[in-house]
Amino acid sequence: MNFPYPPPSSPPPPPLSEEWVLDEDYIQLSASRPVRMLQHVEATSFRRHSHAFTELVMIQEGSIGHETFDGDGRQQTLEVQGGDFLVIPPGLVHGYGEGHSCRRMDICYLAEWFLWDLNLLWTEGLVPLFFASHLFRRAENLQIWRFRLSQQEIATCERELHDISCEYLEATPSLLFIRSTFFKILVILARAWRRQTVQGDLHFRPEIWRALQSVDSCIKDGRNFRIDAFAHDVGLAPKSFSRLFHAATGLSPSEYFGRRRTQHAAHLLLESDLSIGAIAARLGYCDSAHRSRAFLQNESISPRTFRSRYRLTD
Repeated sequence: MNFPYPPPSSPPPPPLSEEWVLDEDYIQLSASRPVRMLQHVEATSFRRHSHAFTELVMIQEGSIGHETFDGDGRQQTLEVQGGDFLVIPPGLVHGYGEGHSCRRMDICYLAEWFLWDLNLLWTEGLVPLFFASHLFRRAENLQIWRFRLSQQEIATCERELHDISCEYLEATPSLLFIRSTFFKILVILARAWRRQTVQGDLHFRPEIWRALQSVDSCIKDGRNFRIDAFAHDVGLAPKSFSRLFHAATGLSPSEYFGRRRTQHAAHLLLESDLSIGAIAARLGYCDSAHRSRAFLQNESISPRTFRSRYRLTD
């Protein structure tokens, strides 16, 4: 299947002595192009690298050696073949050896563009596989997942990705169309993963799930999340609640609140024409300096740089 939208243009790779990080300069995600696909035909070796984004890899046919590296740089190679699907979180180093008539599709997406409605993502079973590494700081979320797709599932995903590519050729691509189509793909993938994975879900105590929902409600209302008040409501001492929350998410309640508020701010920077100051006021930041520090801490760039980088006109 041919994909009509041209793939991103890639800059020259760095010297082989350096680890290559595939970032925005290579992937070229944006508010108007929040999903990117790159088709590899007769895929050959690809040097070790990591990503600034989650990468989805669909092996359509053939086989290729997939190389992963532990914290000490030791390499492991596992052959992946037609029907295999990989989910690779940001920051994990991997590469490819020589392929054998291998055809694969790489897919990247701008997570901040999808993270506004946590309830929807959770209800559809999309958080554990596609967004947990963006939300939480759990070691089990920072691993490469591998599972199998049927030929029918591969054909469906290819067709939906082709539809996204065609939509990008419109004078004004419909973001609703792109979001809905990509969500359909994620649902198909999540179902296949859960069928094959014993730990195919995130299970939180009711108090923790209520806290996640309360954090999002507070942010959208421009309020702070009051740990003492929430802990009292669920019948726990504040320290006990904080300890349970950290054990479940890898973050303290205040760290998670800061991360989620930054993600909500990023979403508004992408989707709205509100000024940065108006977004800060809407989400309850006390002042511009507070907003910028929090955003820089979670996104590693300023709000202004984030907006200018991802709202480029394609």
